[in-house]
Amino acid sequence: MSDLVKFQVSIAGYSGPATTLHCVILAADNVLVIAEEHPLEEARREGFGMVTNLDLPAVDYRFSDKLMRDSIISFFVRDSQQTLDLVDKLARHAPHNAITNDGYDDNGPRYRINPDITNGQMAVLAACAFADVQSPISKAMTMMDDITALYQLTTI
Repeated sequence: MSDLVKFQVSIAGYSGPATTLHCVILAADNVLVIAEEHPLEEARREGFGMVTNLDLPAVDYRFSDKLMRDSIISFFVRDSQQTLDLVDKLARHAPHNAITNDGYDDNGPRYRINPDITNGQMAVLAACAFADVQSPISKAMTMMDDITALYQLTTI
């Protein structure tokens, strides 16, 4: 993995104007920087990964509702560990006020999402989800879970 992972997040279908955020993962520190906002870009920029909830031809990571819980957890973890850096003018896209903890179930915390959540706030959640997929730590944890599952299968 290179020192920088550049990607764009293009989100539409929620409140407000459709938007694209340009982001960078600083791999050495696992810091996600959300650096710029642009009107919706449907074409991939040269050298950038593409994250979107839209049906576009060139997509590296499709953000969907089934990824919502993990993306919310990732946002709150990154926010508390200070591994999420929203450039000042983009702080309005932090989804704190659009997410409410709604108790717990067998899979962990449940969340209620405000129906007025904006495209920018959803783009931040999608960026967090993609950053976790790209993270070497995340990959190592997944590998350890796989090894544990394999071990459990072979020791029955």
